[in-house]
Amino acid sequence: MKLLLLKEKVVKEYKLNEVKEGAYDPAKSAWHVENRTYTFSHGLGLLICAIGILVFLGMFNPYLGLAGEVLLYHYDIWNTFHSW
Repeated sequence: MKLLLLKEKVVKEYKLNEVKEGAYDPAKSAWHVENRTYTFSHGLGLLICAIGILVFLGMFNPYLGLAGEVLLYHYDIWNTFHSW
């Protein structure tokens, strides 16, 4: 129960600090930097690009393609169970 309340608090704080696309609010941006949401999103973007590159390189080396597929499978499973 304590974890659920903590999650609800974090979600409410995140919703209060959302910035519309194309807009800039220094206070809200500072909140995101402090809570590392920008760092997380950049890391997630790098992971997705790496998976795509590995899958593409699978045309030339099947082991690289297999590594990309395994990462994609695990990412998909993780994303499925953490999206609800």
